Order: sequence, then C-alpha cells, then structure tokens
Amino acid sequence: MARSRKKKIRINSKGIAFLVFVVFGIILLVLLISKIASLFSSKPEIEVTGSEPSSTYVSESIPVSTEPSATYIDADLFEGIYSSEALIMDAETGEVLAELNGYERSYPASVTKIATILVALENIDDLNDTYTMTSDIYDTLYYMDLSTAGFEKDETVPLMELFYGAMLKSGAECCLGIANYVAGSESAFVDLMNQKAESLGLTETHFTNTTGNFNEQHYSSCYDMAVFMREGLGNDTFRDLITTSYYHVPESDVHPEGLDFYSSYFTCISYANSGDAVMLGGKTGYTSEAGQCLVSFASINGHEYILVTFGAQTSNQQDPNYSRLHTTDAALIFSRLADYINTNGL
Repeated sequence: MARSRKKKIRINSKGIAFLVFVVFGIILLVLLISKIASLFSSKPEIEVTGSEPSSTYVSESIPVSTEPSATYIDADLFEGIYSSEALIMDAETGEVLAELNGYERSYPASVTKIATILVALENIDDLNDTYTMTSDIYDTLYYMDLSTAGFEKDETVPLMELFYGAMLKSGAECCLGIANYVAGSESAFVDLMNQKAESLGLTETHFTNTTGNFNEQHYSSCYDMAVFMREGLGNDTFRDLITTSYYHVPESDVHPEGLDFYSSYFTCISYANSGDAVMLGGKTGYTSEAGQCLVSFASINGHEYILVTFGAQTSNQQDPNYSRLHTTDAALIFSRLADYINTNGL
C-alpha cells in the first residue's frame, strides 16, 4: 500500500507580523480617539461677562506689576485736544478712568515741581524756618531761560514763601533754595526725588533737576505724575499751595512793595468753560521740547479727579487758545467727564 503524505502547513511569519502591527495600530488609534473625546467632554465652558476694553487702553511698555486698575469709559474724552498724552485718575481710589498715551515717557517741563514740592514737604520739619538765598543759585540760573519769582541773592526768605514762589510763579530760584535747604545741593535733592518715584513704584520717571529744565534724561509720564499729584493732595500744605490763586509776599527792605504771585493755572483756566466740573487747582509747565503740560484736579459731584496732559502744541499762532492749550484741554476733558458721569455714572 502506498503511504499517504501529510500536507505540511507553512506559517507565513511576515504575514502574521504585519497582521499584529495592523491590530496594534488600530488599538492605539482607538485609545487616542477616546482620549481626545474625553478632553473635549471635560473642557469647562467660558463664561462671557461682557466685551473687553480696547487693547490700547494700557500701554504695553508698562510692566504688569505696575499697571493700575482701570475703569473703561465708553466715551472719547480726548477727541480734538491739543495734547498728545493725557490720563484721568480717580483722586480718591487711584483708579485710571481713561488715557491717551498716558504711560509713555515724555518731558514734564515745570510740572516737575509737583514732585519737587512734595518731596521737600516730606523732608522739612519746620515750615516756619527761613533760608538765605546763596550766590550759587544765581550762578546756576545765569545761563538758563527759566522763570523766577523775584527773590534776590543773600535775601533771607521764609520757606513758605519759597513754596508759593515755586508753585504759583514756577520760580526756579525757589526750587534751588528749597533743594539746598533740604539736602545741601540740587543733585542731592534730585536723588531724593528719584527715590520717592521708586518708592511709589513709578517706572517711567527719572529726574535730573528740580525745575523741569529740559534734559533728555529728565522724563516722566502722565500716569506717574498723576500718582505724584495724588500723593501730594494727601498733604494739607501741598493742597493749600496748589489751590491758591494769589499770594502776596509782605513788604521788606529788599522788596519795599512786596511781591505778588498769581497762579498761571488759575489765570489761564479762568478763560475756559469746564461745564459741571469745579476746577480746584493745578500746575502748568512749558518748554519747546515738552510743549504745554498740566497737572490739575477737579471736583465732579463732590468727587475729585486728577488730569495730567503733556505735549499740547499747535502751529496755528492765530488760534485763540495758543497761549493756554493745556488749560483749554483740561476744561474740555473735565467737562466731558462731568457729562459722562451725570449721564452714566461711574
């Protein structure tokens, strides 16, 4: 009998390997799809509470740590103004209400004296003291085109008269006299001013002098100066100085008729219509590089607000507001703010 032959079954190892690879790939794909589905199903919903303010509201140049809280005002308070930078702050809370390039570094001109006077007041124990004006003050000012209040070399002046001369008349000799009295020199006093800015967390301010005389390294921002102003308004003497429209220096041997100090701010603002806002006080400034600058504050329905404007300029010398662009802007902005508050509230 012939033997029957058993057929040999050949196992295709390559085929099995391919099959295993395909199955493994399918398993991985299923797991991946399952994972993605679980992520989508567990993602929380985003609650929409309202539209966000314009991204231009806070300057990108300011670190997050120094950004103030802000309330967005849905109105263009700055349309058509002469100033290139502006910022409104709630004087009571420090909250910024609106701004136009308000965090940019600019030249502050004589509104620098807001910081000068504040730092001096914080470093003088006896405001009834006097200071004798030294010759180095007038040597320093000889080649500078700066405003003076009228005090003379070797004249002994009560400190409060120097403060009024600095605030109302923007007297450069008053600032230097105060600096010498407090710190021994202007440079030493400027160090105190920069230390004060640092203590307030202000990143866009650096002072090189007490008067606001132009220097490329002497700069601030509307926001920083608003913080200085708010700090100053908490000081009773500072508040008295900045809200005074007129001060008379008594007669003396040096000044037989005395000296009259009229606030440049109140002189200019009297021409403007501020609507329902009550203009309380301010400090003006000007250099050709800075334009017209102003730090001011007003009351609306008994609540105080600070406004800082920098860089007011116009090439039209026939403009009736040519010599008071800063106060014209301030009156207009405060008027618009008052209208907004009375219509919408804050």
